[in-house]
Amino acid sequence: ELQPFAWLKNKVNVIPNGIAITPAPTPDQIRAARNSLGVPDSAFLCLYVGRLMAGKGIDTLIEAFAEIHKQYPPAILSVIGAGPGEAVARERSTALRLNGVVSFHGYMSDPSYYFDACDLFMLPSRYESFSYVLLEAMLRAKPCITTRAGAIPEVVGENAAVLIPPGAPHRIEATGAKPLRILCCCSPPYSHEDTELLEDSR
Repeated sequence: ELQPFAWLKNKVNVIPNGIAITPAPTPDQIRAARNSLGVPDSAFLCLYVGRLMAGKGIDTLIEAFAEIHKQYPPAILSVIGAGPGEAVARERSTALRLNGVVSFHGYMSDPSYYFDACDLFMLPSRYESFSYVLLEAMLRAKPCITTRAGAIPEVVGENAAVLIPPGAPHRIEATGAKPLRILCCCSPPYSHEDTELLEDSR
C-alpha cells in the first residue's frame, strides 16, 4: 500500500497494537478460575471470544466442534460474545445436539476467568485485521487454533498457534485433531514438552 509513496521508504515504522504484560496464570489460579465457572476437572475447555458473525467463522466452529466432541468427548466449548450470527449459531448447535457441550455466554466486558480457565483457544476468522483476543490467549500461554486470515499470521508469529485456512470446518477438525488429541491426553497446565508436541503437530 505504501508503494506509491516511495519517498517514505525508511521513514515509516510499524508499531503493532499491544496489551499490558501480566504473568501467565499459575496452576492454582487456573484451578480457581475453573472452579468459579463450574468447569469439571475432567473437561477439556475450548474457548471462543469475539463477535458472533460470519466473518469471525462462528458457523464453521460450531460445525467443526460437533465432530471434535464426537472424537474427544471431554471437549466442551464456551462461546463469549454477541452479534448478528448468534441466533443461527445457537440453532445450529441445538440441531447438532451440542446442548451441554457448547455454551453461549453473551458479551462480557472482562472474560479473564474464561481465558485463565480454558485449555485451548479457537478463533476461526474469515477476516481479521488485528486480534486482541489472540494476544490475551497467548499472554496466558494457551494453545491456539486459528486461521491465516488477515494479520493473524503476523500477530501469532511462527510457532504460537496452529494456523489453518479460513472458512472450512473440515480443516478445523482435521488440522485440530492432532494437537487436540495431544492436549486431551495431558493435564493442564501444560509442560514445555507438551508445547513442543503441539508445535510439532503444525
